[in-house]
Amino acid sequence: MMETIAILFIFFILISLGFIFYTKVAKQSLESKVEENQDLSAIQVQQIASSLPELQCSEQNIVKENCIDLLKAFAAPDVLSEPEYFNLLGYARVTLEEVYPETFPIVLYSHQLPNAKDKRDSFFPIAIFEPASATTAFGVLHIEVYS
Repeated sequence: MMETIAILFIFFILISLGFIFYTKVAKQSLESKVEENQDLSAIQVQQIASSLPELQCSEQNIVKENCIDLLKAFAAPDVLSEPEYFNLLGYARVTLEEVYPETFPIVLYSHQLPNAKDKRDSFFPIAIFEPASATTAFGVLHIEVYS
């Protein structure tokens, strides 16, 4: 009888250790999926923001890829504050930062989540075209996605 109780005791200890191991692995897997989804959300916001006709560079109705018109960027905060853009961009902050030859930021869109638990920052290189002087500068599109 004592041997049976000892075997059952060891069996339940092994089962509980396996359950603890399984829950830790499942928790880590879930956390990595959440991080991956946040990264994908940042990339999605970047793609939407850079492909908005309100920001894109174009010459003779030909759209340039990964390029933002500087004059349109200065007008963007007023335009992108409309409610329909929240459906596209969600809780995010999109900032255009010119890096070369000058350095200055322009906040294009800002709709922050109150009491946000997490914020994911992403940076994407982009060309900034100034149509008045027909020059192109190097910039970074800074995306902050809140969750």
